[in-house]
Amino acid sequence: MPSIFRSTIQLCGLSQRQAALYLDVSPSSVDKWCRGVRPVPDGVWSLLSDLWQRIEAAADFAADHIETNGLDPRALHNFAADDGLDPLPEGADDAAGALALMLVLGSD
Repeated sequence: MPSIFRSTIQLCGLSQRQAALYLDVSPSSVDKWCRGVRPVPDGVWSLLSDLWQRIEAAADFAADHIETNGLDPRALHNFAADDGLDPLPEGADDAAGALALMLVLGSD
């Protein structure tokens, strides 16, 4: 059974390698947290919570843009959203794009 930590990094669009880079920890630490071998430090949860808030903000912005300007149907297979001045880490931009598409499609 996947750990809550593993599900959280997946929800944020991060692989274990990307999570280690974003969190500035070793891949071994991320692996242990994913397997539930070690408890996840509070500071790590805080960073992931902040990242999720940035993903939501980027998705909201992108969804508004799509609703206003439309979206080329070809982009549905390759759509990433970013929050501008402070770029989302690799993988999280794809999660924001997917969330933006779901928001737009869900509002129809």
